[in-house]
Amino acid sequence: MFRLGRRGFLLIVLSSAMATAESIYDQPYLGDSLANPPTRELASQIAAADLIIIGRTTKISEQSAGAGARLAATVTSVEVWKGTKPPGDLDLEWTPSATSLTAGSMHVLLIKHDPARLVLREMYVHVPPHDLMRAFGAMDGGKDASFRVIKALIRPKASRSGLADELKREVKAGGQRSQTAVRLAIELDASDSIPALTEIVSTRGDSYSDAAYALVRLAGVKGVRTLLDSLPATKSSDRVQETHAFAAIAAAGGRAAVPLVADFGRKQPRFRVSAAFALAKLGGKTARKQIETWIADPASSATERIFNGWTTHEPTRAELYRKALRMLRP
Repeated sequence: MFRLGRRGFLLIVLSSAMATAESIYDQPYLGDSLANPPTRELASQIAAADLIIIGRTTKISEQSAGAGARLAATVTSVEVWKGTKPPGDLDLEWTPSATSLTAGSMHVLLIKHDPARLVLREMYVHVPPHDLMRAFGAMDGGKDASFRVIKALIRPKASRSGLADELKREVKAGGQRSQTAVRLAIELDASDSIPALTEIVSTRGDSYSDAAYALVRLAGVKGVRTLLDSLPATKSSDRVQETHAFAAIAAAGGRAAVPLVADFGRKQPRFRVSAAFALAKLGGKTARKQIETWIADPASSATERIFNGWTTHEPTRAELYRKALRMLRP
């Protein structure tokens, strides 16, 4: 008798989980893929902080590595962005965004008096001539753009001249600078964010799903148009961006998006199933009428490949349109 054993069982479970993760977006948007709003953790921490400084370490007294790593250091305040300058050096502890540090390292520190000093967030600033800092985990993003967004979040009414262009330049830089710029644009959550988010969506770049949701929420109908315009250039075999785009529109587009999605589905039949489920989430009589029209179309006899995490089946488009119709919001 064949015995699988603990190791073999774990391999099968892990393989199934990986297949699910890799395939979940390799199909049309089916209305059950939630577009979770990207978080604005940095903005929340800035609002909660009593003191925000650029600090230089004068002594690093303890440094651990691995999961749950912590760093204890004495810090001299070089520049104060929020709160009152401390009268002397600060003895602080934080979860570091960089390791193997030595005294003299520079950091942006968000500190709360709780009542002892608690570091809410630490962001390592690279040594010149590198114009980089780590605003989000271990990602090396543009220092100037990060500084400007942090200051804009501290003082929302201050001038933001040139900030939109700077974020867009960072997005075009690619790699971690681009990913950081998308996160900064989302944290900023303002009209200055739109050009950078539009660039990511239009070029189908990194962090597409977060950028898609944020763009629709901030730019409304124009954001919906940008998302839809970005889709025809995608390969028919690559449906990841299609799924993210329609999930974002369904979650943040509102009723104003209905005629745009309906028109797009009419003109672009290969996206029609995704459009139907987005229309169902957006809801209303116009959405219902359009889905019913697609059900009656002879082309609805074509099939779609659907993977539910365990099995694959190929329903007709008409079946999927009817499923969307059952989900329709009034």
